[in-house]
Amino acid sequence: MALALISGIPKEIDWALSRLVNLSDEHTNRFVLSVVPRLSEAILYWPEVYTEEFKKDCPEAYTYFAPGPRVEGLRKHAIESLLTLRNASHNDLNANHLAQESRTMRVVVGILHLPADEINTELLIYTLELLTVIGPYLPSVSKTRGRGTSPYVDVPFSRIDEIVSTSIDRALIIPAMGFLTPLMVSNPAIPPESADYYPPPYSPSLSSPTLSRALRFLAVLQDAALVTPALEFVSTYLSTPSTSKAFLAHPGFPNTLRLLISILRNEQKVETKVVSLGTSTTKVDLEDTYEPYELTEDDLARVVPMPEPERSFAWCVTHALL
Repeated sequence: MALALISGIPKEIDWALSRLVNLSDEHTNRFVLSVVPRLSEAILYWPEVYTEEFKKDCPEAYTYFAPGPRVEGLRKHAIESLLTLRNASHNDLNANHLAQESRTMRVVVGILHLPADEINTELLIYTLELLTVIGPYLPSVSKTRGRGTSPYVDVPFSRIDEIVSTSIDRALIIPAMGFLTPLMVSNPAIPPESADYYPPPYSPSLSSPTLSRALRFLAVLQDAALVTPALEFVSTYLSTPSTSKAFLAHPGFPNTLRLLISILRNEQKVETKVVSLGTSTTKVDLEDTYEPYELTEDDLARVVPMPEPERSFAWCVTHALL
């Protein structure tokens, strides 16, 4: 399959990529890139070629016209290649292998700088998902910067911020925020005394466009898939005392507080209770609770001579006392 990918024969390339996509999806645990020599380099070849061809072939024209057959074919190969890498990265061996491959970050950075339009949306989504998985495996030793370098030093955070703050495609915004959120927290496994200790890779300011966009997304209560990463981004940003204290003076603090309360109320489960509007009635068995009273001779001698209605009143008082 590695030879078929670099053969230049369209049918061979299509067969190899189709086979690789199926293997990486159905047999993730057994699909290991390092077993086949130069397979990862062959898969990375097509996203790299598409990026160079797209930039060279006047991308402004694609705003109004569809790409030509050659660029469209390259885009198909690039999408299938990145889908293979994204699926394969869920295996720890493949994630570590791709992170150590020098061409991986070069391809990732090149694709992230493509226009975030409908043509490249699928490419950008797979790239962000791939970067999210292999990020913790990126080497912390740089040839040019020495030891103690952040593994994310080559990640274009400004470009990802731009994607989140300007894109109108929620399918692209969700993985972008999902990638940025955990990077606002430093790695607790590395002690401060270590030479390889570094601050959080991503530290947005209070005026960050990504933070402003995440705050606005909190209002979309009906879209749980979008509200969840936005809420995680905001809560992670406010997890430190300095940022939470500074946020108290943010102009959007009152509205954010209202939105958070609305989310809490929306998440509460409402129990349905049936309340009867009528008065409760109990059936009494008269035979068990009432015993008829029979007049004695003294009662008759006292009550019978009395005129009405005094006789009835006297009888009621007597019966009530009894």
